[in-house]
Order: sequence, then C-alpha cells, then structure tokens
Amino acid sequence: MFDKWQSINRKLAGILAMVVLAGFCAALPAGAQPDDLLRSDLPYRSPGLRDTLPSFYRVQKGDTLWGIARRCGVDVETLATANGLETYDYIVEGQYLALPGAVVHRVAEGETLSDIAARYRVPVVLLVACNDLPDPDYLRVEQEIVIPAQGALATGTARARLAVLDWPLYGPLTSLYGPRDGGMHYGLDIAADAGVIIRAAQRGRVVYAGAAGTYGLLVIVQHDYGVCTRYGHCSRLLVEAGDEVRAGQPIARVGSTGRSTGPHLHFEVRLDDRPVDPLPYLPWLNWNNWA
Repeated sequence: MFDKWQSINRKLAGILAMVVLAGFCAALPAGAQPDDLLRSDLPYRSPGLRDTLPSFYRVQKGDTLWGIARRCGVDVETLATANGLETYDYIVEGQYLALPGAVVHRVAEGETLSDIAARYRVPVVLLVACNDLPDPDYLRVEQEIVIPAQGALATGTARARLAVLDWPLYGPLTSLYGPRDGGMHYGLDIAADAGVIIRAAQRGRVVYAGAAGTYGLLVIVQHDYGVCTRYGHCSRLLVEAGDEVRAGQPIARVGSTGRSTGPHLHFEVRLDDRPVDPLPYLPWLNWNNWA
C-alpha cells in the first residue's frame, strides 16, 4: 500500500511540476527561453525583432488609403483588399493596416537616412518623399521609417507584365495618381520645359497620335500583355498611328495642350484597359523625379 501511495505522489508531483513550468513559460515574452534572464529594468526584445518591424502601418492623423498606398509604392486597390476594405472606405488614426511586402524600419542610435537607404537599396530621396520627412538629416531613435516595396502589393502577374516600364522623362512630379479636385486623376504629371523630349516607356506600337479633348495632343502606345501607356498635353508629335517604337525612343515633345495649366507630361498606364498607378512599376535606381 505504501508503495502504491508513493507512486501516486510521484505522479502528482510530476503533474504539478509540469503545470508550474507551463505557467512560467506562458508568462515569458514570445521568443524567450525558460533560462533567459528576465530583468525588470531592461525591456525584453524577441530574437526575431531587432530594427525591422512586421509589415504593418499605424494610421496617422490625416492619412488616407490613397496617400498610404502612394507613400509605400503600392497599388491602392491591393492595399484595400489586403485589409478587407474598399478604396473609398474611411480609415482612422491609430488603425493598423497590413503592408504585405513592405517594411517598417525602426531607427537605431547613430543611424542616418543614408544608412537606411543603403541597407534597403532605395534612394534617399524616395525615403524622404514616402515618409514626409521635413529634415532628412534629423532622425529620432526608434522613429519608424516606411521602406516602400516596388510593386510589392501588386499581383505577380501584373508586376511581371509591367516590370520593364521606364520613365518617359525626368522632372518634378507635380500630381500623382489618385483623387484630385473632386474627381480621379488617372496618371502622373511630370513637369518639364516645353519642347523636352518624351520617350516611350516600353517597346510597342502606336495606336493613336493626335488631338484628344482634354488630353490635348496625345500619343497612345500598345505594349505586350495588355499594357498600354498614354502621353498627354504634348506640343508636338514625333510618331504616327501604326509606328513600331522601341523603349526610350522619342515619341513627342512636352507641351501644354488640352486642359493644362503649364508645360508637363500627363503619363498614364493601363492594364487590360484598366488604369493603374504607374509609380510602383517605374524603376527607382537613380530615381530623381521629385521636385
């Protein structure tokens, strides 16, 4: 009988030890091991979290889905879908949005914006623009910097079909894709002096070259895989409908024809006849298209 009770006690002691251990482990921060030294004066940092945060963005006052998508270099429709939203839905300060494929970097002591840009291989000017940084030489420790992912939220198919687009010209971006003046602006406006050469963003065939209402003088180039580009407000056309053009070939000159307040290029990209934001699909190496 004594041996029987001794066996039962041993089992109870083992069960009790397991319960205590389980409770202790549950109290540990995620990623910690039971033998980690927990100190109340030092915050625990999980081994998987150092200076790069999960791909979530905390909505700031005044943010919109369009603005966040533009800052992160992603397609607004995909950003909305990733968060169970519609593009016209309101978002509120403090709300968290998933940014699949993008990264939020936490600034370390002594780290500069140039260091961060070099680490992620993106231009400094892009980080300044995407994060609305008033002074790129001043960063706070623990400040969160959004690292845009080129086309990261676009579908793989769309990204592959648009991967070879290039800038039609270089100049300050004066208006981006998205809502504008109560309507929708379906392209990028790139300022330049009148007469500056506009180049084809990809090889293709000219399907239209002529006057087109508010577009003014317009060139439309049809590319492979359902991709189409439009070049509006031109002052002079250098191609005709039916012409085959190579990437980078001059096709027109900058102007201010149609509904325009000054010389610039209105550049549109369409995929299967659906307008898409061109910015995520344009190359960022040596990118200097900000004012």
